[in-house]
Amino acid sequence: MAKKMIGGTVADSLRAALKRKQTAQPAYSLRALARDLGVSPAFISKVMSGQKLPPKERLEKLSYVLELDVLEKEALVKAVMLDPFADKVIARATAPIKKSASIERLTSDASNKEFLRAG
Repeated sequence: MAKKMIGGTVADSLRAALKRKQTAQPAYSLRALARDLGVSPAFISKVMSGQKLPPKERLEKLSYVLELDVLEKEALVKAVMLDPFADKVIARATAPIKKSASIERLTSDASNKEFLRAG
């Protein structure tokens, strides 16, 4: 699960901001954004797809380059700064889920199924 912000995820908000910038400057691309921020295009692609969070040290420049308004910038900073482990949580959340043997036993037992349904 990607880091949530008001109105969607960090990636949703950044994609919307990039789209606004591209409307004003049609030639502006992910490569241009990466160049302006001093990161690789592959990294920006991961940020825009929600696999990674933008680097904390580049939030100010990202806000400036994408011309975020005050509320967007504040929401972005809060979403990224308040959770120092969010990028690790995102990576874990997008990984395939393995059902452990203990969960398998718990959900296969008839008495546990009744308990789980009641809760």
